[in-house]
Amino acid sequence: MDCFAVAFAASLGKRVSSAAEAIRMAILFGFFQGFMPFLGWSGGRAFTDLIAPFDHWVAFGLLAIIALHLFYEAWQDDGAEDITRVMTWKGLLTLSVATSIDAMAAGLSFSVMSVSILVPVLCIGLVAAIMTLLGVILGRYSRGPLDRYAAALGGVILLGIGSRILVEHISRGI
Repeated sequence: MDCFAVAFAASLGKRVSSAAEAIRMAILFGFFQGFMPFLGWSGGRAFTDLIAPFDHWVAFGLLAIIALHLFYEAWQDDGAEDITRVMTWKGLLTLSVATSIDAMAAGLSFSVMSVSILVPVLCIGLVAAIMTLLGVILGRYSRGPLDRYAAALGGVILLGIGSRILVEHISRGI
């Protein structure tokens, strides 16, 4: 759902301007959503002890920085946004990592349960890619009166995702 929300916000904000960009976003989001559980699974207990104390802060920080940038763009006078900024490799990699870093914990749970990782990783990656494409499509068809506020709405969505990650981890005492 994180992939869907980010893709929806990017598409609503006219940052996804072509099918090629949508596919690139879906591939990267799907890859990282599948790869992070693999990392968690591979690292097992030793790796989680290193990242668990701050993974939620990293995810929140990355998403908050992007959200603040979107808020800034929303209130620019010219109204003409640089649609390539989020769709650069750097922008997409940042979003991909930020939306998938908490999936490492899922991978750790797979290792603790002695579950084979191949099928879950493929399923997670495929579902994330499909949800990303659906988010882009829905965002594209939802444009209209919200165009002026799309960047701000995208920022709110990203802050919501980051806050949810943070609250979930803090409430579990991690």
